[in-house]
Amino acid sequence: MIRKLFRFMILLSFASTILTEGYALNCLAAIAHRHAKSPYAGQYSGPYTVESSAFGEQTGKFTLSIAKNGEVIGKAENHTISKTADISGSVNEDGEIKVILEWSDTTYTMSGTITKTKSGHLKGTLNQYAGKEVIAVIKMDLQPR
Repeated sequence: MIRKLFRFMILLSFASTILTEGYALNCLAAIAHRHAKSPYAGQYSGPYTVESSAFGEQTGKFTLSIAKNGEVIGKAENHTISKTADISGSVNEDGEIKVILEWSDTTYTMSGTITKTKSGHLKGTLNQYAGKEVIAVIKMDLQPR
């Protein structure tokens, strides 16, 4: 009787470990991710320039908010064509940024690399895509707000 009870307890603990292992690991990963803070988190605003054979040279202003998890939201004001666009996307801890630029009449994707300077500026160069084709190169230098 005691042997049967002992075997049952061993099997039960083994099954419990196997069945909850993935859950426990996922919970630990979620906790670690939740506490991770993007080195780019903050509010930024400043000028950008566009170099494009399709659009010519243009200037504007980006206003971005980067959350602790790397989520990017903001606005783009194009001074050359007097239009605004919504920006949404993300930046990883290595500074690789991928965002969607939504104008009233079209949507583009942008990707590139940003760095944060010692003075807190966000600098970077982004490629703007129409489909898979690069149609513009955007350079920015944003100040912390």
